[in-house]
Amino acid sequence: MANFNLGRMKEAELSATRAVAADQFPRAHYILGHILAARGDYRGAVEHLSKYLDLMVGTADAARVRAELQEARSHIPQLP
Repeated sequence: MANFNLGRMKEAELSATRAVAADQFPRAHYILGHILAARGDYRGAVEHLSKYLDLMVGTADAARVRAELQEARSHIPQLP
């Protein structure tokens, strides 16, 4: 989280990816979703933001995360 807040995206992505793989820190999905969205990987962002909401049902920031999820989805081209 500190790397993310300091703008060290490469380090933040590495840490978040490790935390997601170890299934240690649900918020890592949220952080990784934001990192991927910033890189333009909106499919990845949607995957991780959705996973965060699945893991943190009823979280206080759920409405905001759902709005962020919708924003990420809006960048994915629709299939014909």
